[in-house]
Amino acid sequence: VAPDIAEVIPGLRGPAYNESFLNPCWTNPLTRKLQCLPAFYIVGGFQCGARDLSLRLLRATNIAPPASFNNAFWTSSTPTQ
Repeated sequence: VAPDIAEVIPGLRGPAYNESFLNPCWTNPLTRKLQCLPAFYIVGGFQCGARDLSLRLLRATNIAPPASFNNAFWTSSTPTQ
């Protein structure tokens, strides 16, 4: 949960983020493994140019490629992921 949201909603607490990373990262207390969320997520409908934008952004050295470009979860009536 984003810290600014947690301040507004009493009793809502998210993980303590590790400030040494640009992305929101935290250590899972059960597995003691580092977990991170993406700093951004490109969402777009069919034929909107989102894939082209993603491929252009991947030319930057500090952007990791996604596990999959096809996130049908957002566009199908029966999510696959």
